[in-house]
Amino acid sequence: MKRLTAGSFLLACVLVGNVTTAQEFVPSVSVWVGHTDNPLAIYHPQDSAYYSDLNAGFSYTHQSKRSDIEADLRVVRRDYFGTDIGGSTLPSGRAEISYDFIQDRLSWVLEDTVGQVSARPYEALSNPDRATLNVFTTGPDLQLTLGERGYLLAEGRAGRSQFNQMNIDSADYSGGLTIGRELSPRAKLGVIVAARTTDYGRNGGGRNDFQDVYISLSMVGARTELDVAGGAIAVDTTGSRRRSSPSFRMTLTREASPRAVIGLDYFRGFSESVQAFVRDSTTGTGAAGEAALDITAAPFLSETYRLDFVKGEGRFDVGARIGYSKENYAGEQSAPPTGDRRALDGEIALEYQLSSKVQFVTDFQATRYRTLGTQIRPASTQQAWSGTAGVVGQVSRSLGVGVLFLYSKGDADLSRTRSFIERRFIAGLIYEPRAKSPRLYDPMRNFRRFQAQVTAKLPKNRIPAP
Repeated sequence: MKRLTAGSFLLACVLVGNVTTAQEFVPSVSVWVGHTDNPLAIYHPQDSAYYSDLNAGFSYTHQSKRSDIEADLRVVRRDYFGTDIGGSTLPSGRAEISYDFIQDRLSWVLEDTVGQVSARPYEALSNPDRATLNVFTTGPDLQLTLGERGYLLAEGRAGRSQFNQMNIDSADYSGGLTIGRELSPRAKLGVIVAARTTDYGRNGGGRNDFQDVYISLSMVGARTELDVAGGAIAVDTTGSRRRSSPSFRMTLTREASPRAVIGLDYFRGFSESVQAFVRDSTTGTGAAGEAALDITAAPFLSETYRLDFVKGEGRFDVGARIGYSKENYAGEQSAPPTGDRRALDGEIALEYQLSSKVQFVTDFQATRYRTLGTQIRPASTQQAWSGTAGVVGQVSRSLGVGVLFLYSKGDADLSRTRSFIERRFIAGLIYEPRAKSPRLYDPMRNFRRFQAQVTAKLPKNRIPAP
């Protein structure tokens, strides 16, 4: 990454200074070796290559009466052999620090996230297409009681989003105020006012301002949690008139059985999205055979649906999710970006315990992404899917191994006239000296995290599911 924000430096200093008092510090190192018949996932040339991945990092948690720290920082180094493709280094990580100036009343939060992003999400992360994104935010959280059952919540955030290879850096500001009341031990009603601003400054993207006003209701049952909110949202953009729309969001989670949870999410309202469209290489500035990218940040009227299902903590675990979204451009009509968009994506992961230390794992992901086009830009569709299957095992308390096969297929250009296919065989090992069960590949990880979050919010004395 070419730039390091002040937030990154501050987080690094705090993490180093607290390592000796950490409740849990888990370093890990993994090494992969493999063979691919299409290393850049493009329609040509399909040159095969051997490659290696070295993944090093750590996870860290620290808790005390006044402070909480969570961090997961990693870096991957990939090198190819038998081809002229250069190596690359891919950083990723997230850290969050919370400090209570007044316990359970006033706290300060710092968050920093670093990762790789692509302007063309269904093509290979080749060097001209990839950028390192660093997002830093900081601000206070305030909690006050109003009488026996009333409460007030307030928060403010300021930060920056920085790209090392794209001219869409932005300054981000947000704040919110909630005045609520506990209707019962398991139900809350609140009125929320929120605002956020994204300022692209010298990058020519202008400024987008969003304002929210809505009423929220939260209810928790023995095995069900429901959060609903309804109100209005308005958006002001540089060079456009003010627009407003009804806003609604709902999150429903249920523990279907002691080992299974279901989640449903719905949202309708304005959102901000960074759009990238590829201009034809004959009219763009790219070299022959390449396409030039235009990147525009603009507001959209969005509607999203998502369904999650997890059945875990057994010999056979399964996780599945499916999502659909539609976004209608809500900016200046004289020069819209790629146009209205529709996206459908899904994932299913399976894990089967062959023995106490050996698991069969598989994962399948599919995505279809369509832009409806405008008067000056044609409609386009991109789609891709990939499947992974293999066996992972635990050699010792700290050492894990695995062998995997990956098959992926997708569109190599916006017109869908060309597609790519990649087959990859990989094997590797992971060393985590402080882990109980190191996993070289864990497609169920995010599903297990979702299941744990749902279970943690339910009453501890709930009636077990039949």
